This record gives sequence, C-alpha cells and structure tokens, in this order.
Amino acid sequence: MGKFKDLTGLKYDSLTALERTGNHGKKTRWRCRCDCGNIVIVAADQLVSGHTKSCGCKSRVDYTGMKIGRLLVVGAAGRDGGGRQKWLCRCDCGKDVIYRGCVLRDGQATSCGCGHIKIKEGHCFGRLTTVELVIVKNKRKWVCICDCGNKAVVSVDKLLSGHTKSCGCYRVDYLKAHAGPESYNWNPDLTQEDRESRRLGQRNKEWSLSVMRRDIFTCQICGCNRRLNAHHLDGYHWAKALRFDISNGVTLCETCHRQYHILFGKKNSTKEKFDLFYRFVKCMPREQEVVL
Repeated sequence: MGKFKDLTGLKYDSLTALERTGNHGKKTRWRCRCDCGNIVIVAADQLVSGHTKSCGCKSRVDYTGMKIGRLLVVGAAGRDGGGRQKWLCRCDCGKDVIYRGCVLRDGQATSCGCGHIKIKEGHCFGRLTTVELVIVKNKRKWVCICDCGNKAVVSVDKLLSGHTKSCGCYRVDYLKAHAGPESYNWNPDLTQEDRESRRLGQRNKEWSLSVMRRDIFTCQICGCNRRLNAHHLDGYHWAKALRFDISNGVTLCETCHRQYHILFGKKNSTKEKFDLFYRFVKCMPREQEVVL
C-alpha cells in the first residue's frame, strides 16, 4: 500500500483541497473548493494528475444571448434529471422551447419545430389540398379540402408521411374497387345488406354532426354540452328510410343516451318511447316539450 499524502491546502488549477473525506474503494477522496465557490468531492489521483481542474464551471458554456438558427437563447432553465443544464429559447415564430446545452451545441435544434415544416397553403397530398394552418391542443394541423368536397383537419406529420391522403373517401373507394369474392378478406357469411350497412359509416357520421349542429351541440334532455351522441328517434335498425333524416335525430349526452337504452333497449326505439322518456326525465307538461 502506498504512503498517504496529505493534500490539505494544496491547489490544483482551480481546486483547493480542504479535507480528506475517506476512501471510495481503493481511491482517497478530497473535499475541494473551486475558485467559483462551489464545493466538490474529487479523487486524489484525479487532482494530482490534473484530470480534474475545476468543479465543471470551466467546461460550461453560457448560451444566453446566442442566436442558433431561428432560436435566441433567453437564459438558463434549470437542470434535467441527469444534472445537465437546460436553456430557455425563443423561436423567431414567437414560441418558447427548452433545450439542453448539448442539443444547442451540436446543432440538433435550430427552431421550435416550425423550421422543419415545408407545407404551404395550396400544397396537395393525395386527395387533400391544404387551406389553413391551425393550432389544435398545441399541435400544428392543416385544414384541408378533399377532392370529394369534404373538409379534414390533419396533423403535419401525417401529411408529410403520407399516412393521411383523403378525408376517408379513398378507403371507401378502395374497398369498393377491391370488394368481391376474389378479395383476400372477403367474408362469404355476410349478406349484401350487411355489406351495404358497413359502407354507411361515413354517412352516419355526417348525419350525427348535422343533428348536433342543429341542436347547438346541447343535450336536449339535461342541457349538457359534453360527450354528445346523435340518437335516432325511430330506430336505425328498423326505420331504414329515416336513417339519415335529420328530423329523425336528437342530441343526447352519453348519460341520457345510456339511460334511454337501459329503459327501452337498443334496437326498438320509437318517437313515442322518446316522448315518454323526455316527460319522465324532465317531469314537465307535454306542451313545454322541446320541439324536435
């Protein structure tokens, strides 16, 4: 075992050894004060060899005020779980973001993300043509017009990746073109009526939206305006001629909708049953009922 060397008071670059703190394995460790005022614990061999020269302040870079791409570094923003410095940056578009120093140093970040968006108004992606850029829950999305005339709101990444090419009509047309006994997913147990029913999904969505828009997106029983459903007065399963008749629908919240079907079942709805349910829940005279 080598002879112990007292380093107390000795200075190694920016570090001054204050006292021995014991051993860590076979290495002796010393509490040291850096010229910047920080106290650090350093192994003796790291001090003597000159491998460690400071508490780390010499290797730190102050990015405050630097302009990196579209980013202006405003100031420090704390440290992450690994103790690495984070920096608050303001993008030219006005958005504030936080990046680690290594990300800024290596040029991995030059904007808040807007610099990577190459989409402009009027660009076409499949059947979609971009019309307007909007922010939905802090995410950039484009309002697009489909070749069929419908509108769709699509995220930037799905447009760029080609994941979304239409409002949904492309899939419908594709299935129609490839439907038949030759298709690998052809189900011979389905009747033609079942196949037609599956193709009605898009029309049913449009009908539901029209009903809720007419009712100002408000439940006609309790007045709630969250978690809404469009309910068929005369049942969807038996009143086929009225499936997409707006006058055959009414807006209900999930709670009222569930209560109705608990009382009357799911496949035998009628206007008369809904009138009974309305009076039962609202407890008001018939003449005060909402005109549907």
